[in-house]
Amino acid sequence: MLEYLNQINRDVVEDKVDDRSIHKDAKIIAWQCLEQTFKPIPITRENALKALGNDDAENRLNYLENRLHLIQTIGAAKDEIRFVLDPLAEYLAGLHLLEFFGNQQQLWQQFLQKAADTEDAPESIQGFLLALRDCYLAKGKQANIPETIAKQLENFGNW
Repeated sequence: MLEYLNQINRDVVEDKVDDRSIHKDAKIIAWQCLEQTFKPIPITRENALKALGNDDAENRLNYLENRLHLIQTIGAAKDEIRFVLDPLAEYLAGLHLLEFFGNQQQLWQQFLQKAADTEDAPESIQGFLLALRDCYLAKGKQANIPETIAKQLENFGNW
């Protein structure tokens, strides 16, 4: 998925943003879109800007939308954004979780409990859980997550 971001960023000619910055911003926004329900849903533009932080958040969000076409503004008031491709949002959110939670057992346990408590879980959030598992498997030991959590992630999809 990160390579996909690199490829579409390659086509940008003027005022190009570096790939790592795009990865970081896209992962943050993706997690914002999945954090509440573990399914890709629209979020307010205001929340997206807060999540990105810094004075240039508006420019960075516009780059994801207008240059890379990863997100789109929706709603009658044009005050919400969503990812154009749900699977991309799921994978990027999974990568964000691996980086953000890291080896913090308590954060992982809270996440897993919330996921288990989600209505009709695991089927209703299967896309995200499988994306998270794939992200972990791709990163392997580099993910640096607790072993008990790693075993649970490896078992996603064996329901």
